[in-house]
Amino acid sequence: MIITIERECGSAAHEVAEELAQMYNLKLFDKERMIERAKELQIYEEVESFFEERPTKSLYPVSDSGETPEFGKQIYEKLRMLTSEDNFVMIGRCGNYIYRNYPDVVSVFLHAEVKDRISRTMMKQGLDRWSAGRLMDDVDDKRRRFYKFYTGRVWDQASDYDLCLNTSHTGIDGAVRMIKSYIETKFGERDASKAIRAMDEEMMQNFLGDPVSEDLFRFQQ
Repeated sequence: MIITIERECGSAAHEVAEELAQMYNLKLFDKERMIERAKELQIYEEVESFFEERPTKSLYPVSDSGETPEFGKQIYEKLRMLTSEDNFVMIGRCGNYIYRNYPDVVSVFLHAEVKDRISRTMMKQGLDRWSAGRLMDDVDDKRRRFYKFYTGRVWDQASDYDLCLNTSHTGIDGAVRMIKSYIETKFGERDASKAIRAMDEEMMQNFLGDPVSEDLFRFQQ
């Protein structure tokens, strides 16, 4: 299972992502982990602006026809190489768009009331109210332009996500519960096969070594 989370600055997305990763035993790909992994694979310098979520000043790589040109496709392939696991939570980096055709994906957009976002940003960054508000506006503007550059779409358009949640109303735990409920509703009886795919490689091999379990796995697929 893949869970992608796009977010407004200060909407508690990282906290929600951490809880989901822990709940489903998934790897979490946030900015730090993705940059670390990109450097391990020696691809960071090639696509630094993408992993840093920085928009560029050149023309959009998505053409007027809506097709992704070769440059964009190369970026997507590098990201898929970086997140080679079948099961993870990803924060940002156009994850909902890049993995939109994958069967076991849940895409989420998190937002919150301005006052709550400001308060959270003040606390996390140690800023005064004015500076926090300015930082939020700057970060979200960059995310909006970054998303447009790499997808040709509107960053906060609800129809591009499975769920859009206001964390001012749900809180962190409430957002996690609602996402969990949606996952159970969306996948239904396929939860068992999803859990199988979440196992590590050794457990999978042991599972498939049992003829009865192999029959069960094929049936649930």
